Amino acid sequence: MYQFELSKWNSAKQYQRENRFKVRVWLFVIFICCCIYTPLTIVNYYSGLYTVCAFNIAFIFSLITAGGLVYFTQKPPPFYITFINLFALVGSATVPIYYMGITGALWCHPIMAAVFFVLPWRIAAYTNSAIFICACVFCMISLEPKLYIRMITSLMASYLVVGFFSARIRRIQAQLREASNVDPMTGAFNRRMLPDMLQESFAKLRRHQESSVIAVFDLDYFKSINDNRGHAAGDQAIIEMVEEIKSNTRNVDNVYRLGGDEILLHLRDIEEAEGYVLVNKLVAILGRNAVIGTSSSAGLASISSDIRGVDEWLHRADVALYKAKELGRNQVVAWKPELESMTLQ
Repeated sequence: MYQFELSKWNSAKQYQRENRFKVRVWLFVIFICCCIYTPLTIVNYYSGLYTVCAFNIAFIFSLITAGGLVYFTQKPPPFYITFINLFALVGSATVPIYYMGITGALWCHPIMAAVFFVLPWRIAAYTNSAIFICACVFCMISLEPKLYIRMITSLMASYLVVGFFSARIRRIQAQLREASNVDPMTGAFNRRMLPDMLQESFAKLRRHQESSVIAVFDLDYFKSINDNRGHAAGDQAIIEMVEEIKSNTRNVDNVYRLGGDEILLHLRDIEEAEGYVLVNKLVAILGRNAVIGTSSSAGLASISSDIRGVDEWLHRADVALYKAKELGRNQVVAWKPELESMTLQ
């Protein structure tokens, strides 16, 4: 199991993207609900169904309040507003059964389906449970026994079937998100995650002066492993390399496979000197691993305010790795300004 659960990513850009998406979904749902419930409220008023009309009006006004908060704060509504919305929704979905009989009960099916697909699954389950219980009570009062049994059976079927498939869809979506961000062979993050996670370190440097370090590892003479022992042995060496790095670093540190045998380690909240000691230890551990069967080199680069972005930070680590190879491999080199001029020569 990977050290860092994907559901707990704290990348700033990732959070912003998800938050913007949630805001758009909330505004869209609120708009659609208002468009549906407003004409129904007018019809109920002129039909003399004032109690139903009152619940509909309460639901519409709670939606408008939630929509205003979402629009101006660009965040999902607070819990108490959501609770009021859901309370009004349960009332507007089930009270019509008491006054309208089977006609009012039919609205429970699309409402329960929409709730399962729009709200977080646990909240949706609680909300639909409340709708189902209230519907059972009102159907018992308003419908004859045979019709009551059929109606409750169909509501239960809707609850179970839609709930099951919405849960399955959410699980598949989570698996797809994980698959798109994790290297399938090693279980490390892939390059897709890297820019956002490193950009977050720049934000933390500006806000809290939090230092961090990246180290790029490369197996020495990796081509000879593939040539002499086969590609399966090469793949196993990379897998073992990643496992060793994971097991000897902290939970807050992230491991990425850049491609081939290049592995990047992102050390959070750590100074360069401490990071250098840790990376040196990792290089020694990798060199003693019999499965890997070869030594490794690493280039180290710490974050600083003069770095213009993620690409330059990665470039510094690459330059340091190149120098480690040049000096004879099986060692760690930390980036220094003079390495740039040596590389150009």
